[in-house]
This record gives sequence, C-alpha cells and structure tokens, in this order.
Amino acid sequence: MIILITLVGIAVFVAIFGYIFQRHRYSFWKTRGVFQEVPNLWFGKKTQYTKDFQRNLYLKYKNCGDPFIGYYFYHRPVALIIDLDLVKNIFIKDFQYFSDRGFGHNGVKDDPLGQNILFLDGAPWRALRHKLSPTVTTNKMKALMPDLLKVGQDMSYVISKKIETDPLIDFRKLITCFTTDVVGKCVLGIDYNTLSNPDAEICHILETYMDGFTREPFLEKSPKFPYFSIKWKLNLTPKSVSIYFMNVLQQIVKKRKEEKIFRKDFLTFIMELDSNMSINEIAASAFSYFIGGFHNNATALTITLYQLALNPLIQSKLRKEILSVLEKHNNEITYESLQEMPYLEMVINESLRTLPITPTISRMCVQDYKFGETNFVIPAGTKVHVPLNGIHNNPDIYPNPDEFDPQRFTKENIAKRHACSFMPFGDGPRNCIGLRFSMLETKIGVAEVIREFKLSKCEKTCVPLKMDPNSVVSVPLDEILLKVERI
Repeated sequence: MIILITLVGIAVFVAIFGYIFQRHRYSFWKTRGVFQEVPNLWFGKKTQYTKDFQRNLYLKYKNCGDPFIGYYFYHRPVALIIDLDLVKNIFIKDFQYFSDRGFGHNGVKDDPLGQNILFLDGAPWRALRHKLSPTVTTNKMKALMPDLLKVGQDMSYVISKKIETDPLIDFRKLITCFTTDVVGKCVLGIDYNTLSNPDAEICHILETYMDGFTREPFLEKSPKFPYFSIKWKLNLTPKSVSIYFMNVLQQIVKKRKEEKIFRKDFLTFIMELDSNMSINEIAASAFSYFIGGFHNNATALTITLYQLALNPLIQSKLRKEILSVLEKHNNEITYESLQEMPYLEMVINESLRTLPITPTISRMCVQDYKFGETNFVIPAGTKVHVPLNGIHNNPDIYPNPDEFDPQRFTKENIAKRHACSFMPFGDGPRNCIGLRFSMLETKIGVAEVIREFKLSKCEKTCVPLKMDPNSVVSVPLDEILLKVERI
C-alpha cells in the first residue's frame, strides 16, 4: 500500500512539474508581447506539423494588424511572418539578420554532399554563392540548350509511342523521368535515358533521397538539431545516395581530366571556377544543381501541365502563342524564341502561385531584430517562417485564389501588387541560384508537350489534386493520369 501511494505521489509530482514546465515553454512569445497560437499543452496538434498548418494560420491572422505572430513547431518558438514589408526586410533590406537557414550538417568527412549552397550558412555560404554565380549566367543557360532540347524531343517521342496503345499517361512519373534525364545530361553529362527505362538505378537513388529530405528529420524539430546532428553524425544526405553520387562523380572528373574531355554542362562550369577545388567541393555543388533541377522542376512542370489539362481554353491560347512564335523561328524551340512567349511564362507563374514548390520558406534570425518603429522584436536564434502557400492564396492579394488565371501575371497586374506577394524561388541574396535553369527547363517541357499534344482530364484524373501531407515540399500524393491526343 505504501509503495502504491509513493508511486501515485511521484506520478502526481511529475505531472505537475511537467505541466508547469510546458506552460513556461509555451510562454516564449507571450512574455515578449507577441500574440501567439498555443498548441495542445503536451503534444501539440498533429496538423500543426504539416505545411498546410502555416498556410491556414496565415490566412486566419492575415488581417490581425501585427507584422508577425508566434507559434510553436514541436516546442520550438517560430515567428510566422504576415506583413509583406517585413518579408521584404527579411529577404532583402535586412538580409544580414536572416542570412542563415539553420540546417544541421556534419563536416566534409561525414557528409560531403551536405556542404552545398542549400545547407551551408554564414561565411562559407557567402563564399560559395559568390563563387557559383558565374555558372548560371545567360550564356551558360544558352550553352545548355542542346541537351535540354534533346531530352524534350525524347519526351515527345515517348508520349507518341505510349498513346498508340493507351491515351492515358501518368504525368507525375513521365515528368520525373524527364527531369532526371535533364539533370543527368546538363549536370553530369550522363545519358540516363529514364524516359525509356523508368526503373533505372538512378530513379531509385533519387527516390531514396527525396523520401528522406522531403520529410523533416525528427530532430530538426528540436532547437538543438544542429548540435545533435553533429554530435550523432546525422547526415542530411542518405549514406547510399552519398556513396553513389561520389563514386559516379569521381569517375567522371577523373576521365575528363585524363582524356581532356570538354562538354557544356554544370560540372564543367563548376570545375572551371577554380582549378584548386577539391573533389568534395565539386561534388557538393554539382549535387545541389542535380537535386534542384530534378525535384523542383519536376513539380513545377507537372503541376503546370495538370492545370492546362483542366483549363482547355488556356491551353488553346498557349498553344496558339507557341506555334505562332515557332513559325518565325523555323519551327524550332530556341533560347530566343522562348523569350518571345510571355503567355507561357504567365501560365508557369500562375501554376507556381497556386502550388509553390516550397510552401514555407524558413530562415534563422542570427541577431536580435526590431521591425521598424514597432516594439516587435524577433530574438536571435529564432526561426522565421514565410508562408508562401498562404501569401500566394490570399484572396486580398489574388481574388478567387482557387481559380487558375494566368492574367494575374500581366505586367499591369504585377505592378499593382506588393513585390513580395509572389516569390516561388525566394528573393534577395539567398533566392534560388538555379532560378534561370528551372524556368528554362520548365518552359521547354511545356512547349514541347503543348505544341504537339492536347491534354485533358479523364475520369481517373484526381480533381482537386492531392498533395503528400507529410512532405515539407510540394509532392503529388498519387499518380496524375491525363488523356493525351496528338494535335
């Protein structure tokens, strides 16, 4: 009996102590005079840790009058940014306060591919960003055109062969193969040919990487994740992916140096920057282009073609523009001809508005930041979340946000909106370095398909499109079946 009473007493003490501790933990924003959304005291709500939560929270408080509100992401205090002027300060004007992303990563020995422009912070990031800038100039993009066009033509051929036996095509899988072949040729100079062989080894390697990276690691939900990741050697890149990519790249670099092989791709562009770059530095930079060009562009292109299938009038208007421009360019897609297709860019931008590739952009406040003349302060070491998915779907900015309307992106309509109301690639010094390549790849993919084929939804097309709720980036949950007819 005494033992039972003792155990009950201990349990009560632990419960009371835990309650007081949790109350204190969730008072971070309140004690600083910031309105906060408080989760369940013990575990929080499951929906709070999904990307839709930030969107819904933004839409709920978008007119609250405060520049940001506080909430808790797995017990970590986070500032959810609402005011677009504050967004501009974070990305551009006061970038020095928010220059880091706050990912945890190990050193070169344990995670060589993690030392890339996506994950580095501070001085190492600044130095690498400056070094890599010459690899994404207009002339470099033009140099990649032959490889991009070749893969685009391969995709058209594969579509033609497929519809001979079945008019329904899974565009999620097709476009994933397209972007895999693109980065294979444009980054490493490898012809993976996954459009014809979708079960190639590289497909499984990339699937392994995305399964790990798109689902936020458990410890990243802790404020001390960088500490734990280093102490426990928790790599951002799965070991099997790192081994595969390092082996492949070492073989390619060795062969190019020994046989003095020169080809126009990102690997060459990187190697030309500094003859003293180590193999690990070359690999990490090439890997960042490889992954960015694979996943981000696959999502952008897939969603754009999906929206065109659902909106036949917009598809017809775009096709008319594409064919009209190509007629003046010997019916060939060129870098110059793509610049003469403003409606194509409007369609892609509207697709990126409806479904941003990265629904929430995260930054780390590296020193206490006071917003303008207000009393609002974001403490150093605090994460800030900019909810793109909420901003892009704010009816005060984009009336009828669920409607797919490329006219939102005419020059006149763009001029009426805040400069930070549309940021699919981020903004400021830390925007996506591969922006130009991403848009170029997406434009070529759309133009190649729409010039030759008519897309439409069928009874198996999922409307509305379901996205993976557990992924921190936009990933379709199921196959995307569309009906395809040759023009």
